[in-house]
Formats: sequence, structure tokens, C-alpha cells
Amino acid sequence: MIISIITVAFNSERYIEETILSVLSQSYSDIEYIIVDGNSTDNTHKILERYRKKISKIIIENDRSMYDAINKGIRASKGDVVAILNSDDVFASNNVIEQLVDFFKKTKYSGCYSNIINVYNGCEINKKVFQVDFNDYIVSGKGTFVPHTSLYVRREVLDKVGLYSLDYHYASDYDFTLRVLKSYNIKHIDNYLFKFRRHPGSITSSGKIKNERKLILKKYNHRIKFSKYKKKYLWAKYYFNNFSYLNVKSFIRRKCLNYFY
Repeated sequence: MIISIITVAFNSERYIEETILSVLSQSYSDIEYIIVDGNSTDNTHKILERYRKKISKIIIENDRSMYDAINKGIRASKGDVVAILNSDDVFASNNVIEQLVDFFKKTKYSGCYSNIINVYNGCEINKKVFQVDFNDYIVSGKGTFVPHTSLYVRREVLDKVGLYSLDYHYASDYDFTLRVLKSYNIKHIDNYLFKFRRHPGSITSSGKIKNERKLILKKYNHRIKFSKYKKKYLWAKYYFNNFSYLNVKSFIRRKCLNYFY
């Protein structure tokens, strides 16, 4: 089973080497690693050249957006399972892909996602997510229920739902995940497999995603489909069914970090 991992980059010199080493150190060998760079103007190219012989394919050319670059990587990929690893994120250990391959070989699920570890100012905070469906995800109004960096899907999923929409510059991953959940049963893996970096330069921290998510939700007519009572019920089900001491502890710690830093 070939696993295609796609990293898109632009002026990513600060973190991309750590991302590359995270992939190259994986214990599973059948990895197709593709990096798509939008003609960076910093030292990103020098770092890529350092590892060129160990990277399956490097594409360096102008792109319309991050999602245009992702689509280029998907088109160039040949793996049975495809995923995106951001240029500032890393795997939590060197056997993550081995665990995911084992999951896909033993089950018939079309895809999976996992818990993640948020990295704030060098501090690591576990973020536990849960099994959700299309309704849960659309009612949430956010993309945090299914962390994009942890989403792995089989090739046939991409063949059906298509690529990332270029109508959105910051939240196309939310639209993509909605399309996946609407058509396929995606399984939550209750393990912390990825480290997601939060920093001032990241899109998540910029606040630019919010408005585009509203446009995506409007497209799915969620206000008509779900009454406010339905939304409250789904939120209550989500939090009460999956309440844990660890989540409360992580929430408090995250709030403290946001306050002091």
C-alpha cells in the first residue's frame, strides 16, 4: 500500500525542514512524498535541494493559492491513500504511517482522522476529537471536529468528491471535508498522531477562515436544514457523550497560555 503525503510550501524556511525530517523518519517505507512550492523567495528552495534525493517529487512553480498547490500535488500522486501535511506540522512519532496503513489494511473505511497535539509557543496540548458525521460537522460551524492535517482518505474518495475548491483561499479544507463526510463513512482513531503548530503566521491564527466558513455553510443551507434546537442538541450530544477530565485540563491550559503569551 502506497501512502501519498503532500506538503505545500511558500516561504516556509522556518519549519519545513522539521516537516520533511518527520516524513523521512517514518518506519513505513512505501511513502510517496510530494512537495509543491509556490516559488518561495526565502531559503525554502535550499532546504528542498538538501533533501531532493529522498523526496519523491518536488514541484516548484507559481500557484493561485495553497489549495491550487494541494491539487497539483494530488494530481501528481499515485498512492492508494492520500493526505496533506502542512509545512509547519509534523508526525507525533516515527510509526504514525505504519499505524495508519495497518488501519486501512484491516478495515473497509474510506478514510480516517485522529486526535492531534496543538503546539503553542513551544508548549504541547493534546486536542481530543471524536467520531462525527456530516450533520455534526456542519452544525459545528468550524473545522476543528476533523483536523485537516490528520485526515487520510483512499484514492477512490478523491475520485468521487473531487479536488479542493479554488473558490476559497483559507477554508477550502472545510468544504472538502464536508463533501467527504457527506458521501463516506470516515473513522475517528483515538490516538494522538500529529502535531499541529499554532503561530502568528499560520492561517488558523490569522482569523481569515471565519468568513469563508460562513459562505460554505450558506452553500449547504445549514440554517434552513438545522433549527437552533437541533444545533443545541447536537452540540450537547457531542460534548456530554465525550466529556473527559483530559479535555477540561487541556482547555484550561490552552486558555492560560493564550492569556500569558
